[in-house]
Amino acid sequence: MSKSGLVVTEKDGACVVDFRDESVLDGKAVPAVTEDLFDLVDNRGHAKILLDLSAVRFLSSPMIGTLVAMHKKAVDRGGEAVLCGLSANLHRVFQVSRLDTVLRFAASAQAGARFFDEPGGQAAAGTPAEPAPPSRFAGIVARQVRIMFSGAMVLVPLAITVWVVWSLGAWLDELGTRLFSEDAETPIGIGVLIVIGAIYLVGLLTHLWLFRGAFGLVERLFTRLPGVKMIYESVRDLLKLFGGDSQQMGRVVQYSVPGTDMSLLGILTNENPFGLPTDSPHRKVAIYVPYSYMFGGPTFFASPEHIVDVDMSVEECMKTAATAMVGSQAILKQPKKK
Repeated sequence: MSKSGLVVTEKDGACVVDFRDESVLDGKAVPAVTEDLFDLVDNRGHAKILLDLSAVRFLSSPMIGTLVAMHKKAVDRGGEAVLCGLSANLHRVFQVSRLDTVLRFAASAQAGARFFDEPGGQAAAGTPAEPAPPSRFAGIVARQVRIMFSGAMVLVPLAITVWVVWSLGAWLDELGTRLFSEDAETPIGIGVLIVIGAIYLVGLLTHLWLFRGAFGLVERLFTRLPGVKMIYESVRDLLKLFGGDSQQMGRVVQYSVPGTDMSLLGILTNENPFGLPTDSPHRKVAIYVPYSYMFGGPTFFASPEHIVDVDMSVEECMKTAATAMVGSQAILKQPKKK
């Protein structure tokens, strides 16, 4: 077993890499895995490589980039890397990203081994088995499900939007009413106007130097309290996305993954997090890459020569990442393979 946790064996002239331990794909372990995989080609001279991923359920973007780079290294030596045993969900990831036109796939390591030996094995090992044609009843059921899903696509976003807006309005109305008077009966909506008016008044006061000084003292107090600092700064930075201060969060860049044709859209948040001289070859920049369909994402350090600026605002970048650009343009249907 290698130091990264990969199990490497040789079989019939091919090198089999078993990813049986899913922990090797943890974000912190990717550099070690990359080093071991590249070592197989660069130093140990293996060109025919079978990557057994049957135990893997998730692959991060850096790990996918490593697999593509390793495949190219193997091709340069007259061989290639075959991905074996991928689940249907993982295989779909490679199809959506069009990487199935670059990489080869096999149902298992045994099928991948035949791929290297048989002249016609490329189509047999690299092409997933065609599913059996659905029955007439299954087709009718699938059509009804699609119709229901189309209705849900219209109603669910509207219902959730109305519910969120109504709940927020009700909460603000109750809050404003309590600030005005807990006993007095006020018409619906007056509380919301009171809250909006209070926020607007504070906004006016921020333009006065005396109030700014007092607010600065309160802010410094909050940022020195453990726990409170994390909550306060997180909420403050989040609100910057919706205000005119979002440019302070950084600028949008495109990060090219070394050794691959892949690139990631991210936000450069710090030009020199380690405080090295600007001409230092070891200088790094901090890049935040937001995840799609969830709130969060990794922050990693990259060399400046691997990034280029993108003419896009931070708000547009966050929106693009949040929706994964789904529905932004038509997707051309691929021709059926004969």
